[in-house]
Amino acid sequence: MKKQRWQYWITTLVGLYVFLSPWILGFSDAGALVWSSVISGVILIAMAAGAIRQVRRPSHRRAYERKAPMPGRTN
Repeated sequence: MKKQRWQYWITTLVGLYVFLSPWILGFSDAGALVWSSVISGVILIAMAAGAIRQVRRPSHRRAYERKAPMPGRTN
């Protein structure tokens, strides 16, 4: 299945908008709402960046990581 990278970039843009929305929409003086938007935006951006990074990894490297034994387990 082909990965749809554009979805992760859209999520990044949405996260950026959520992060900046207190200043764009003019509610930057409401403390709790600002923090909620900033934290939510940072979480969205971080999750999208992690997904983009995962997609960009070479597939042979991901396959090796799945097959590597877990620390502390003996088979």
